[in-house]
Amino acid sequence: MNKTLSSRKVFSWGSLALATSLLVSLLVPSAQANTYSLPNAPTKVTSYIGASGVVVRWVAGADVAPGVIGHVVSAGAGSCPIFVPIRNNSVVTMPVVEGQPAGTPVVQAVNAYGFSKPTASNKSYTAAELATVASSRNKAVQVLQLSDLHGAIEGTSFGAALLTSNWAADRKANAATVAISAGDNIGAAPPISTEFEELPTIEALNLAKLDVSVFGNHEHDRNIDHVNKIIGASDFQWVVSNYSEGALDALKSGDKQAKNYTIINRGGNVSAFRVQQDKLLQHLEKELEVATDIPDTLTPHLDNSLPNFGAANRNEILYKN
Repeated sequence: MNKTLSSRKVFSWGSLALATSLLVSLLVPSAQANTYSLPNAPTKVTSYIGASGVVVRWVAGADVAPGVIGHVVSAGAGSCPIFVPIRNNSVVTMPVVEGQPAGTPVVQAVNAYGFSKPTASNKSYTAAELATVASSRNKAVQVLQLSDLHGAIEGTSFGAALLTSNWAADRKANAATVAISAGDNIGAAPPISTEFEELPTIEALNLAKLDVSVFGNHEHDRNIDHVNKIIGASDFQWVVSNYSEGALDALKSGDKQAKNYTIINRGGNVSAFRVQQDKLLQHLEKELEVATDIPDTLTPHLDNSLPNFGAANRNEILYKN
């Protein structure tokens, strides 16, 4: 009898402990870690010569977080890279420019973390083969872009000297080259820049032959007089499309003034830039638009805005052959 009661007590205490453990596990949230990574490389990349260029197909890699926003298809230096939004099919015809060198099409996936490893096509093409589908209407325009320099003009792994020399080498490969910055060139910078009113950074960008820069938030770390001093010291054009007209009127130094667009003729090609603050070349599938039907004469509207080639307040890089 005593032994049976003792067993029942042990069982009762054990049941209570189990119930309490389950209750605690339900009440206490469990920690979960999200894993983020570069995109997986696409697979099964194939290609062939089509009627108007090289037709490239691929299979998207396995899903990752952040999600893939699209794919970049290119064939190396001298080719015309294409961005294909993820919502489109995994096939594109890559145009061929006259004089394009031999190459192998490659495909890379893109997400917010960067680019996947490139996956090469199953076929390569000689310059002679590419010449059979080359068109004089296709022009290669090279865009050199930087963002968030923050006065980092010194250093052995990066700095004004390396930037200038690398960009100079890039320009030798293509006369139709434009160099742009997405802003935050200055501010939150090392003493070499901040102690001299950020002018050393602007002088470095002048030497690097920057063409266009948008305003980042750090361009406004100081007062408006400092912003105008920076504009006056710049050999490049400052542009922004989401400031009011009154704000643009205040951003000037002598005959230099911030604009909501600029037009560059480089190497026989016309490039028109209209940008939003801190948005240049960001989220390509939503913000970047390429058009080939720009009229011979670009006539600004009376409100001094670029003719509306796309949705309002979108970034546009527009090319005319």
